[in-house]
Amino acid sequence: MPQSWTEVWRPGHGPLLRDRLTVRRVDEMASQLTARRAWPDTESIYRVLAAADRLTSAAMWLVLHMGFAHRVDVTGTPLRAKDFRTAPVGRTEASLGVVPAFVGYLTANVLSGRTRSWAMGQAHGLAAMAAVDVLTGAVAGGPKGRHDSTQAGLSNLVADFGSCATGTDGPSPAGSGSDPALIELQYAHMPLRGESLVVVLDPDAGDEQPILDDSPRWWRAEDCGLITPVAILGVRLSGAEGEVDGDGKAARLDQRLRFCGFDPITIDGGDPAAFAWAILETEDRLKRFTSNADRVYPAPMPYVIATAGFGLLDGEHFPEQEVPPPDALYIDGEFRQRFNKAAASLFVPPAELAAAVGVLDTHALQGRPRESHHPLAVRSQRPRH
Repeated sequence: MPQSWTEVWRPGHGPLLRDRLTVRRVDEMASQLTARRAWPDTESIYRVLAAADRLTSAAMWLVLHMGFAHRVDVTGTPLRAKDFRTAPVGRTEASLGVVPAFVGYLTANVLSGRTRSWAMGQAHGLAAMAAVDVLTGAVAGGPKGRHDSTQAGLSNLVADFGSCATGTDGPSPAGSGSDPALIELQYAHMPLRGESLVVVLDPDAGDEQPILDDSPRWWRAEDCGLITPVAILGVRLSGAEGEVDGDGKAARLDQRLRFCGFDPITIDGGDPAAFAWAILETEDRLKRFTSNADRVYPAPMPYVIATAGFGLLDGEHFPEQEVPPPDALYIDGEFRQRFNKAAASLFVPPAELAAAVGVLDTHALQGRPRESHHPLAVRSQRPRH
C-alpha cells in the first residue's frame, strides 16, 4: 500500500532526522491551515513539506560542491581527485545552515499563498540562495543560459563560485560577495503595513558590535509590516579551532533577546519545515498583538533562534577560509572520501528533484509574484516630490 505524504514527510529525508517537537508543531499548523480552509486537506500540505525536504537536500548538495569542487555530476557518481579545488572557497558550513532557512521561507510562501520579502545580514547566505535559485528559478539567477539545473549549468555555477573574474557584463555573479551593512539598524522599518519580511541576522553581532537590537521599541503596527527575525546558530571558527554552537549559545542569545524586548522561539535549524512553521507562527503572534486595541509598546516581537542543524563529513568540521587548508584538496584522499560520502547522503535524483520543484512552484496557481519580485525587491527608492 502506498505511503501517505504524512508518512513520507514525518521521519525526515537523508541526513535530516526530524525531531518530535517539529512534528508536533507542524501537525498543529496543518490542522489550522485546513480549519481556515487555506488548504483542502493535510495530505496536500505534507506533500509540500516533503518536496521542501528534497529541495533542501539537493541545494545543500550543490553548496557542498560550490565550496570544494570544480564540477558536479548529476548522476550522483563520486567525484575524482581532479574534480576538487586546490583550497576551499567561501564558508561552507555557514552557507549550508542558510539553505533550510531559505527553503523554509519559500515553503511558508506556498502554504500561505503570499510572497514575503527576504533580507540577510550574513554574506555567506548568498551561496545558499544561489544554489536554491539555480534549482528553482525562485530568485534571480545568473547569466541567462550559463547557470541552470543542467549538468553544464550546475558545473558552471560551482566553477564560478568565489571567482573575482570579470566579463563583459561585470563581475562573476557567483562571487562570494562582501559583508553587508548591519541590518539590525533598519529591518524593523523595511516592510510597510500589509507586507511581511523574513530577515536572517548575525547571531554574533551583539557580541562584536557596541549596540543592541531595539526593533521591538521601534516597530509600530500602525505603519510597519510583519517581521520574522531569524538567527542561525552554526559553527563559528576562530583560528584553527571550531566551536560548535550548542544549547549554551542558544541560551545566551535567548537571554540577550529577552533583555531587548523580544519573545524568542527556538527551532531545529536543519529542518525547512521548522522554519516554515516559525514564520507562520511569528506572524500570527504579531497579528494578535496588532488586533488588540489596548496594545502597549514595546511589542513582544518574536525572534527565531535556529539551533545548529545536522552535521556532515562524519560530524567533523569542514575546512574553511579561516582554517589553514590542506596543501591541496585534490590530493587529500581522506577528505575526498568524506566529501563523497556526505554528497551521497544529500543527493536527490534529477527526476525526484524536478517533481519536488514542481510541487513548490505555485506562483501562477496562487496568483502571487515570484520571490525575485518580492515587495522590497521592486520598491522604488526614488524620493517623492
